Amino acid sequence: MGRGARAGSPPALAVVGRGGEAVPGTAGGGTVPPEWEERIRKALSTVTDPCCRDVGLSVVDMGLVDRIARTGDGVEVHVVLTTGWCPFTAYLFEEMREAVERALPEAGRVEVRVDWGKAWSSDRLSPRAAAELLFLPSPKEVRGGSPAPSGDERRPLR
Repeated sequence: MGRGARAGSPPALAVVGRGGEAVPGTAGGGTVPPEWEERIRKALSTVTDPCCRDVGLSVVDMGLVDRIARTGDGVEVHVVLTTGWCPFTAYLFEEMREAVERALPEAGRVEVRVDWGKAWSSDRLSPRAAAELLFLPSPKEVRGGSPAPSGDERRPLR
């Protein structure tokens, strides 16, 4: 019996898209109850991004958590990575999965998935993260606005 399955319960069915994720609004897939989403996001806020551990920024602060979806037998946390080259992805996803399982054992199977169709930008940072990461240029500056500040001209992103 798979993780999160209960003895005597019928098998869970989910309609899946090409990427393997549950299609919202179909049997076995869709949105999580608001109280579950709150508990999941709170649990994920305890998972520190390995590259920001020194300043204590979580995966929620960094804007990595894109959405949380209900599947037939559990939940999926969809993530947008800051870079596809992150050497800590497997470790980070395991930490995220374990945090959700501890916070919401009744959810069943927990999977963390990368949404490769979305690009991370500093627009996704929480206000706290934006204030901590002064060295990043604002998205406007990256997209062709004014030149990026340097040295003593640094300022918060927002």
